[in-house]
Amino acid sequence: MTGRGAALMLQEISAADVARHPRMLQSLFDGEIDGLLVRGLFDPTLMAQVSERIDAGLVPRRLMGDQAHLPEVPYTVGQAIVGVADELADYFADAELQQARIRSLFGDAADFDDVIAAVLSSLSGGLPVQVAHGPEGQACPTATIRVLPEGAEIGAHVDNSFLHMPRARHLHRLVDTRGQLSYFVPLSVPQAGGELHVYTLQWAAAKLFMPDVAQASANVWLEGSEVFEVVRQFDADVFAPGVGDLLIFDGGRHFHRVSKVVGPIPRRTIGGFLGLSSSHEAVYVWS
Repeated sequence: MTGRGAALMLQEISAADVARHPRMLQSLFDGEIDGLLVRGLFDPTLMAQVSERIDAGLVPRRLMGDQAHLPEVPYTVGQAIVGVADELADYFADAELQQARIRSLFGDAADFDDVIAAVLSSLSGGLPVQVAHGPEGQACPTATIRVLPEGAEIGAHVDNSFLHMPRARHLHRLVDTRGQLSYFVPLSVPQAGGELHVYTLQWAAAKLFMPDVAQASANVWLEGSEVFEVVRQFDADVFAPGVGDLLIFDGGRHFHRVSKVVGPIPRRTIGGFLGLSSSHEAVYVWS
């Protein structure tokens, strides 16, 4: 099913039908559609078990310092390239540990990376799916887990600005740098809020009238900030995938944010970034 919201184009398919859509990833990259929702990719019961293992402290947490004022501070499991220093030794050293953490959380029920790779290959007409790597062949992590408790949010940002930071230069030898896509799977969804808002404002346009905002950086702008108030004036659609669904969207071009979580159930997600190789003969995944 294809649906047009107030602003953007979202395609929705079931997990059983991914093989019927071999051009979908190319359509996302080309901007023909803005998002793809794959319903029912993972069993919600397994997602609940993963959430319980995270809450039990089986994996280490990294607090999100931009919201340290909250009673419960949001955190990640693992590192994403957007939040590390330009010197990437710790990032690559943690990547192998992160893959082991993900395997331990999912147990024998599913190999998260294999499931995602199989879907991406089907959606790209059978292209090989590879883990992005550093200049010396170091593997990048494939996914980061983010946990947003009540009151937490992810501020407005655009991912193409991340792709062009100095710390991401190694990716330029691998991927088509015209854009990158974002993907995530909800492990749990809150009672309210925690929704993804994707705006019509694109990075290319922002470079013309907000060059400081659209520069290559890891900046995010929380609710109430001056930049946030500018971004929110643009039309947006709200994407709210269910537990176990996969959402892939054009976060490289479009500014987007996650609204504040309401209620005691955190918003827990696992996901990362992906792009086509420079020759469009492979798909790369990283976080």
